[in-house]
Amino acid sequence: MQRRAAGLLKMSERTFRRWVARYEAEGPAALRDRRVGCSARRAPPQEVAAVEALYRAGHRDWNVRHFYDEVYVAEVGGTRSYTWVKNRLQEAGLVKKGRRKGPHRERRERKPAAGQMLHQDASTHEWVPGESWDLW
Repeated sequence: MQRRAAGLLKMSERTFRRWVARYEAEGPAALRDRRVGCSARRAPPQEVAAVEALYRAGHRDWNVRHFYDEVYVAEVGGTRSYTWVKNRLQEAGLVKKGRRKGPHRERRERKPAAGQMLHQDASTHEWVPGESWDLW
């Protein structure tokens, strides 16, 4: 019975047994989320709003790096990181996210036969005995 209930709740049977034991010992209050509230490092909403307002108030044509270095840190004395400022401006829709880069190398289609490959070599070689050729 517990195995089926755990499966329906998408948790392990052992975790389900712990929850049942906790419920029996403490009642319904034991099923509340026990995680601590928000992080102590979380920025207050006023600080986020101030950064957004500062960017809106005449720095919309600046990129985030210049805004961060010349306004947020130098003029305002902000202590948050560049990434934090960039993420807040992106979440507010004030700055577009950069486009993702493509793959490091492009895959090529395999040739139908072994040794059949296009050589892109401009140097001169003696491909045929007695004759020097280049592929350029």
